[in-house]
Amino acid sequence: KSIPPIESTLVFFSRSALELHIVHYKRDYGNFSTAVNQPDGIAVVAALYD
Repeated sequence: KSIPPIESTLVFFSRSALELHIVHYKRDYGNFSTAVNQPDGIAVVAALYD
């Protein structure tokens, strides 16, 4: 039994057959933990396929 993807359920109100998330953080902050707390620290690209 799999757990439904929460991102697509909350944001798009539907489920997708395939999801891809690409997360980048700004190297100026040194690591992801620091970057995630900055307004320009991370970028997330999501692709949904039905």
